[in-house]
Amino acid sequence: MTAVGPSTPVVARPGRLHWVDVTRGLAVLLVVFYHVVIALKVDSVAAPGWAVVLNDALAPFRIPTLMFCSGLLLARSLRKPPGTYLVGKLRHIAWPWAVWTTVIVVFLWAGSSVAGDGNYGPGRLVELVLSPTTYTWYLAYLLAFYVVSLVIPRAARSAAVPLLLVVSVVVHDGDGWTRVTFLLAFFFLGDAAARHQDVFESLARRRIVIALGAVAALGTAIASTQLPGLRYDLVAAVGVVGLVVVAVPLGGRLAPTLLGRGLSAMGRDSIVYYTTHWIVVTLGVHALGLIGLHQGTLMIVALLTAGLTAPWVMARLSRRSRLVAGLYAWPARRTSSSPKGQP
Repeated sequence: MTAVGPSTPVVARPGRLHWVDVTRGLAVLLVVFYHVVIALKVDSVAAPGWAVVLNDALAPFRIPTLMFCSGLLLARSLRKPPGTYLVGKLRHIAWPWAVWTTVIVVFLWAGSSVAGDGNYGPGRLVELVLSPTTYTWYLAYLLAFYVVSLVIPRAARSAAVPLLLVVSVVVHDGDGWTRVTFLLAFFFLGDAAARHQDVFESLARRRIVIALGAVAALGTAIASTQLPGLRYDLVAAVGVVGLVVVAVPLGGRLAPTLLGRGLSAMGRDSIVYYTTHWIVVTLGVHALGLIGLHQGTLMIVALLTAGLTAPWVMARLSRRSRLVAGLYAWPARRTSSSPKGQP
């Protein structure tokens, strides 16, 4: 998720794992769709049945898939000196977490003040920053996982995957330690897949493995519509692995298409999409309410369009403006190759 800084022009490189960009973009799309559906409650509009079922079916895949894709980048990051490694994570993960958590707090406080309902006083705002339900929690987890990985040997990271999954099942506390251990398992699993890339991709391209992966992912999606709270258990883990396996050949084939290029762009700028969309979607719900649009399906289409268009614009602006880029990464110092004393 932090492979490409928001202010860095994207240049296709030979050997780039395009299926990773497509998969990460898909995971970000699922996150945006989730927030669009639950945002309808702000306007007291019941989400249409198809959206509720689809959202439930996709619930096990969103964040674990993002964590797996982030883990794929770990080995490459660890080749850097520890100081450079940590500074990079602070610039590209801790900084946008701080910026956008602040934006959320200011946005909710200001909105509460205008509405005059007092729902977001100082105490609740502090609780909101520390809450594991605020959507920027993902960045805090990601930063912690990268820091922890600096001191854990790679063999131990691989061996920890099944242990962490078992712990997540035993603890069974929802969005507490169950979520931490479950997502860390997929972060380490992505790391293991990247370190054994040839074996992993060769296996994932076998027809029988693709078929089993598709069955596992589809089965998990169906089960998730019937069993609430299926996000962080072994059934969900099997489904996410199935999705990732299918994504290797499918993502590679999709990459050159219009859909694939769109998902790839979202994947490369995933920090921008992840952090920006929530504010736009929430404001969009209020705007639609003001103009009298309360039809669920139309609202979802409008909010999803806005929630994807605004980050797309911001991603492009960030490549032209250091000010905009500073919303998503701490600005790097300018370097110059000109002789000393010349501008």
